[in-house]
Amino acid sequence: MLPESPPRVDHMTGPQDPTVPTGLALTPRNPEYQKDPFTLLDEVREAGRVIHDPLLGRYIVSRYDDVHAILNDRDLAVDPRKAAEGTFNQIFRARREENRTPSMLFLDPPDHDRLRALVTKAFTPRSIEAMRPRIHEIANELLDAVEGQETVDLMAAFCQPFPTIVIAEMLGVDPADQADFKRWTDDSVAAGFDPFASEGTKKKAEIAGEQFQAYLRKAIAERRAAPRADLITALLHAEDNGDFFNDDEVLSMISLLLAAGNVTTTDLLGNGMKNLLTNPDQLQLLRERPDLLANAVEEMLRYEGPVTFSGRITVDEREIAGCPMHTGQSIALSLGGANYDPRLHKDPHKFDIAREDIDHVAFGGGRRYCLGAPLARLEAQIGIETLLKRLPNLRMAEQELRWKTVPAFRGLEQLIVEV
Repeated sequence: MLPESPPRVDHMTGPQDPTVPTGLALTPRNPEYQKDPFTLLDEVREAGRVIHDPLLGRYIVSRYDDVHAILNDRDLAVDPRKAAEGTFNQIFRARREENRTPSMLFLDPPDHDRLRALVTKAFTPRSIEAMRPRIHEIANELLDAVEGQETVDLMAAFCQPFPTIVIAEMLGVDPADQADFKRWTDDSVAAGFDPFASEGTKKKAEIAGEQFQAYLRKAIAERRAAPRADLITALLHAEDNGDFFNDDEVLSMISLLLAAGNVTTTDLLGNGMKNLLTNPDQLQLLRERPDLLANAVEEMLRYEGPVTFSGRITVDEREIAGCPMHTGQSIALSLGGANYDPRLHKDPHKFDIAREDIDHVAFGGGRRYCLGAPLARLEAQIGIETLLKRLPNLRMAEQELRWKTVPAFRGLEQLIVEV
């Protein structure tokens, strides 16, 4: 529930135009934002370096240089327990379970650094690269299943199952359980990352969480008794200067890897394919110039990445982007706004897979740079390459696009294509 009286702000960088969009206008609850968030985020970015959002109890920072600097600022927190009463991050924490092991995503040093050091011992570039041949096979197997069909929901047939199967196989999950994994992850994310989730959505997430934890505890116990050549076993045996994960930490880490692997990579693929199909000149260019594939994925991340906002919390009285702030204030970093900053990119609203010197903050930055970025890039490159090879006549079907409504994420519910 939102506070009736948002925290008073004593300092701003200047007068704020009351017409600047804030609050629910900057969430998928707003149909205009759903259709085109980036035009609204442009307004916020150009209105000032820091914009106060009193309804949601936060400050919004949108310019690339400021966002990049804050992402790399080691003196800011993410742990919502450090947020002041009535701020967005405190509200967010109140909507989450209080009695579970905190995710690394919401921990500060030294706890964050300890867990990250351990997970990088198991989730290595070598283990990701070793999956390359199997990732190709998975992509082709999924497209085998759509042969002969005239129209296909690309989200349901490919973008959703593809990364789910990849991370599930890395973890050693039985193929028969992969659909449950996807459902548990989707239900958990729908409530865990949505401060406005309904009671029904929260109840589904609670049930999903209980089933998920029971499944994972059984899997962890099995690996402790009989180690396997999978990521769960690697996490159990990850060691850093004599330190190891405990079972609760392994469970939390698996949950994080699954959520990141399923939700964000699914949306990267879906958004990326939508933008290729709605920009046929770029689709044709990529078919003619497959050497542009890696660059095309970076442009997809910049142009319509799967995460639109990231958060930080002040832990002392200080200035942020020229604005004095009190301790415990919530800072909303507009990743989408930063990626469209014309100070960084010429014609930012143009989808250009040949764009030179692409820079973006789609994976965050600093010590919290996305751990799964190498896997996401590999999956996106292989997935898109396989789609274009296997479906040479691929085109968008007539439809009204429907978007997910979880704040801070950008992803399609479905994408109907003619094959």
